[in-house]
Amino acid sequence: MTRNAKQVYGCLGCSAECGRCARTIKAIIDEALGPCAKACCSGCPHSGHPHAANEDAEPAEFALAAC
Repeated sequence: MTRNAKQVYGCLGCSAECGRCARTIKAIIDEALGPCAKACCSGCPHSGHPHAANEDAEPAEFALAAC
């Protein structure tokens, strides 16, 4: 089951509007996904690698999957 950002913020008791907890949520997600996410993101255009970016590609819709 995928979750959108609003649902994740709601589960944590936060509001996506203020953005104060964005770093905390990112840390939680990074910790939960662990090294697998780092390995899987090597080809992702959003991973921050300059060689992986594809400027012609349409923006991807982000969602979180519950494990």
